[in-house]
Amino acid sequence: NSAFQPIYQWDPSTGAAIATVIPTAPTVNDGIFVAMPQRQIIAYGSTFTGIQDPLLIRWCDVNDYDVWIGNVTNQAGSYRIPKGSRIVSALQGPQQGLVWTDIGVWAMQYTGQPYIYSFNEIGTGCGLIGRKAAGTINGSVYWMGPSSFYSLSGSGVTPVACPIWDVIFQDIDTSNAYKIRCAVNSRFGEITWYYPTVHSSGEVSAYAKFNVNLQVWDFGTLSRTAWIDQSVLGPPIGSDPNTGYIYQHETSTDADNVPMLSSFRTGYFTLSDGDLKTFIDQVWPDMKWGYYGGVQNATVNLTFYVTDYPGQTPTAYGPFALTEGTTFVSPRFRGRLVSVELSSEDIGSFWRIGNMRYRFQPDGKY
Repeated sequence: NSAFQPIYQWDPSTGAAIATVIPTAPTVNDGIFVAMPQRQIIAYGSTFTGIQDPLLIRWCDVNDYDVWIGNVTNQAGSYRIPKGSRIVSALQGPQQGLVWTDIGVWAMQYTGQPYIYSFNEIGTGCGLIGRKAAGTINGSVYWMGPSSFYSLSGSGVTPVACPIWDVIFQDIDTSNAYKIRCAVNSRFGEITWYYPTVHSSGEVSAYAKFNVNLQVWDFGTLSRTAWIDQSVLGPPIGSDPNTGYIYQHETSTDADNVPMLSSFRTGYFTLSDGDLKTFIDQVWPDMKWGYYGGVQNATVNLTFYVTDYPGQTPTAYGPFALTEGTTFVSPRFRGRLVSVELSSEDIGSFWRIGNMRYRFQPDGKY
């Protein structure tokens, strides 16, 4: 953004004064947000001289974005964060503004005259990895730091336990961290981070998702570079950098009129402790095969990955195609560790896993 003012030049051919708009001291900002309910624009990474100060915050008068110089008759003003090397991002959070530097997070609270805002460091060593890497859901704020995830609620700044930490932080492309996009889906209590990996040529290609209600994580591959949560337009809207399309999520069981290739795979769980192996010859599916009161026509593929030690290459049993009419399947495998994968690729179907059961017996020592 730049400030401009008119000057006048003399036109010798006509004898008239000609108004010419030229830029004066440019106003440079890294970003802005609107403080509510004061209706003030907050600019960070700002300037007074045209030379950017990466730690400077400025704000306009209440309900007047033309007034930025503070005096006793208005509520414009400025503050310089005293720690860190730059402000990475800022947003209006619940009850207060939040400002992230590369090393911490500050609370910005409205106090009125004479200082207008107070600034307090509420967390250190928990800076923000990228400008769009923070979001709010259910009254709490979540963000991705350079090597961990954090939340801010009534108990203060808290690290978020992440059992898939290595999947994310050992593969993330930190040179393109500014492309990370935090996406809130308040309909289902989910907050997702879309990020570039070291194998994706600098573009967003993967995601890590946290369900704040269930406190569980999952991850996968999907590209979204912009996102709007539930709004007057309906369910969340995200943009795909590969197709150039804008998609509205949570509107159907399919993906742009083609089958949604949905799947998940569990980690290993033990069939028995110690050196005793287990033989399983029957598995009884317990599923919902369609919408409540609707046609129960989903087909779900079930695959077992079995091994004796976590480091071994597992043996796959399946996939077994399950429908509402399937009473049981007979995988007939023996081992000590098993991972289960469920997937589907049929169009127009909905399914939900229930409490699956299996028949087993001890099968000797290994």
